[in-house]
Amino acid sequence: MCGEYWTGWFDQWGRPHETRSVESFIGSLKDMMDRNVSFSLYMAHGGTSFGQWAGANAPAYAPTTSSYDYNAPIDEGGNPTDKFYAIRNLLKNYLQAGEVLPEIPVNPEKTITIPVITFKQVANVFDNLPEGKQTEDVKPMEFFNQGWGSIIYRKQIPASKVKQKLIIKDVHDWATVFVNGKIVGKFDRRRGETTVELPALKSKARLDILVEGMGRVNYGEAIIDRKGITDKVILSDGKIETDLKNWTVFNLPVDYAFQTKAKFSKKKSSGPAWYKATFSLTETGYTYLNMSSWGKGMVWVNGHNLGRFWKIGPTQTLCVPGSFLKKGENEIIVLDIDKPTNTTISGLDHAILDVIGKDDNQARKPAKSLNLNGVNAVVSGTLPAGAGWKSVDLEEVTIGRYFCFEAMNAQNENDNSSSIAEFEIIGEDGKAISSINWKVVFVDSEETVKAANSADKLFDIQESIIWQTKIGDKGNHPHQIVIDMGKDIKVKGFRILPRSDKSTKGIVKDYRFYLEKKPFKF
Repeated sequence: MCGEYWTGWFDQWGRPHETRSVESFIGSLKDMMDRNVSFSLYMAHGGTSFGQWAGANAPAYAPTTSSYDYNAPIDEGGNPTDKFYAIRNLLKNYLQAGEVLPEIPVNPEKTITIPVITFKQVANVFDNLPEGKQTEDVKPMEFFNQGWGSIIYRKQIPASKVKQKLIIKDVHDWATVFVNGKIVGKFDRRRGETTVELPALKSKARLDILVEGMGRVNYGEAIIDRKGITDKVILSDGKIETDLKNWTVFNLPVDYAFQTKAKFSKKKSSGPAWYKATFSLTETGYTYLNMSSWGKGMVWVNGHNLGRFWKIGPTQTLCVPGSFLKKGENEIIVLDIDKPTNTTISGLDHAILDVIGKDDNQARKPAKSLNLNGVNAVVSGTLPAGAGWKSVDLEEVTIGRYFCFEAMNAQNENDNSSSIAEFEIIGEDGKAISSINWKVVFVDSEETVKAANSADKLFDIQESIIWQTKIGDKGNHPHQIVIDMGKDIKVKGFRILPRSDKSTKGIVKDYRFYLEKKPFKF
């Protein structure tokens, strides 16, 4: 049996919208039907992770969008799609004697559009903070009786004639740093960012770190996923590192009652703020709020938390079930912890699931050329063709923190691409080491536009999700990935898993493996 026959896949912030073609899906489904294989569709009906309930994968940290449409046969609003009709058309060929397909139920809720909502009431977050809590050491929000939402860490820092570096270990999950109310930098856990530069200060200044907790990791080693700042904050002038102490903490939870406490006015805000408005309806039904002109945050309609929005996409809408709406006046509150470009919202009759927006913190910068001159591979060779894990042992246990896997060619000699489903480093005890702190330092090519096949898929513990070089890229071998394992490791060998779908594109043949204690040169 197939306990989870995937109709699609969930979307992750900043990654392309995941789809699975009807042809691919139906082909495998027919094969199972012909073989009398039992199956369960995952998902048969797409949906929404309302409120804070969208989760995350790790490693590497990859939070899921609020929309769980999943490219499913029945979409987020309960409507049948082309995939639904294709399944129905296939299954009619397997009916037993006396069986007939029932009529398709009518969706009890129609889809509506709503007039453009203009927000004129604003409440700046820093002007509407709750009572602060004192703590000597910086701690995650759970230690301050908060499970979801955002948290602000505040303290005074001394004057400095030189620029300083602010180092945070570790941000869970997205943070903005303010000095005297002005933004000086951002942190994104997805990229393992730990440092921002502070300007020189003529006098002591107020440091605020606003951290939003996003999706919680829902499986594996990282499942204990504290939110906020999980370790410590360090201020460095290049000579001395100071572990900052004595903080004031402000909790910004997600419950509706808290959002209503803000004092709204018509005064504009240039920073994180709540926005409130009302809109009137003559009928109710499903609608989709277009959030593409907003920054990052959450929305409440008539007290219901619709979930997270983020301009980087691919999801640009929030689904509003008709049961959340009412005839007459409706209330909407938006908390934007970044910055909107336009404070209006339109209600659409369809979802926008496939638009990647501007990301202020740019993705991995275009790779420079990796310089391996004078660096010797600790092992090289040829991987056998065929499915399943391939194991490689080093001649002797070798210590290193950074490794480079170099694909010299593919099993198909006319194939210029490379792909890998999973990669494991084997420690001196013969077991795979944890990849929870791994970071991609360099990759010469990765597919992040046509599919979510970036380099971190190499170690995401998801065998069906792969790294592959950019689709259509005419670049030739070798293809290289450099990983920082976070600390020195005694390495006995490695294991590599080729892709397991029907494609053989990019499956590695010849390879070189480098292991260094110090970073590679570029």
